[in-house]
Amino acid sequence: MILGGNSFASPELYKSEGGWENRCVMAKNENNFAYIDGANLHKGVADLGWALDYKRFRVWLKDKYNIETAYLFIGLIPGNKDLYTKLQEMGYVLVYKEVTYDGAGKVKGTAMPIWF
Repeated sequence: MILGGNSFASPELYKSEGGWENRCVMAKNENNFAYIDGANLHKGVADLGWALDYKRFRVWLKDKYNIETAYLFIGLIPGNKDLYTKLQEMGYVLVYKEVTYDGAGKVKGTAMPIWF
C-alpha cells in the first residue's frame, strides 16, 4: 500500500530508552489517499491465515491516516459485480486491472475472493 496526498512520511529522530531512533511520521493533513493492490493485499492476508474485513480496514485507513480516498486496484472479472458494488459502498474507488486466463479458462494469478 502506498500512502500519499498532502501528507508526507518524513524521517525524524526520537529519543528512546535505548538512545536515538529513526521513525517515519505521517503528517495528518487533509486529502490523503492510498493506492492498494487488491491481489497482493488479499494474498498477504491469506498467507497469514487471516481474513480481512474490508469495511473495517477502510475505517482504519480513515481514522489512522486520515485517508479520504482509497484506490483499490482489482482484477475485473464479470461474475464479481456484487463484490465490486459492495467495495464501492464501503468507500473504495475501484481501479480495474485486466486479468489473464489460463488454457482452462481460469483466472491466472491471485483471484480475490472476499466474503462479507
